Amino acid sequence: MDSSAGGSGGWSDDGWVLSQIRASAARMSSVAGARSPLRLTCSLRFHDISLRMPEPRHVPALDTLRAFAILSVVVHHFMVASPNLLPVSGEFMRNLITSGRVGVDLFFVLSGYLIARILLRDLESHPHLHLGSFLWRRWTRTFPAYFATLLLIVAGHQLIGRSGGALGPGASWSDFVPDYFLFTQNYTTPLTHFTWSWSLCIEEHFYVALPLLILVARRLWPRVTGITLLRSIALGGFAATVALRLAGIAAAGPGFEWMRDIYFRTHTHLDGITAGVFLATSRRHGTRGWGSPEPWRRWSCS
Repeated sequence: MDSSAGGSGGWSDDGWVLSQIRASAARMSSVAGARSPLRLTCSLRFHDISLRMPEPRHVPALDTLRAFAILSVVVHHFMVASPNLLPVSGEFMRNLITSGRVGVDLFFVLSGYLIARILLRDLESHPHLHLGSFLWRRWTRTFPAYFATLLLIVAGHQLIGRSGGALGPGASWSDFVPDYFLFTQNYTTPLTHFTWSWSLCIEEHFYVALPLLILVARRLWPRVTGITLLRSIALGGFAATVALRLAGIAAAGPGFEWMRDIYFRTHTHLDGITAGVFLATSRRHGTRGWGSPEPWRRWSCS
């Protein structure tokens, strides 16, 4: 049936399935009412029919989670910059500062969830994933604000003429600017300036890695559904992140720093993003089965 037909005369696939269910029920009622001597046997048959409702592009509940994440991050940075402005001290202060990092991890979960939803829509509407189009949409949302901030910081440091310090004798922060343009500063720089950009590095690495993994996996296993690929990548990525984090801690030497060597690095901080990807696949198609939507039951009589 043509699902694009307008008005009440247009039938969608979902409407056709529901009409068949109603017709079968009506036939059963008429036969039972006539008290037919024929033995009536009814059975439930499962068909791989998915009545998928369109996913809303905007989910209001996610705005609440974003607000909580933003608030926790702001409080965290405020307490780090001015720890004496609020009448708290001791263990409570340390817990309050540490809890702000939960907001960053919540952002990662939300990012993985939203990006997975976008990829699922693309995979369902197109036979092939368009990597260039996907990256263009992501980069046009993040690059303008990021590079504007980066250029303002570089210009400010050039005008003030600050150098040396934590970067080493005679070193200037502008020496590391190419790393910030390549989003490798969470590996190659001391992150003494524009420190919070480490999280965007992880996001950008994820934007490139996930669709590339999907393209490679579809070449290797062309019959595997997109939902199965995303779930497998999410579970594999989560397990690999935990393993690499534990390995990094086990191999820690005298100069080990948790923030620099574990927390800021992409390969040891993908657990939140991969958890969001898995949640998106479960939210969209349910948790019954592995990679297949829950089939609808359909009555048939003989």
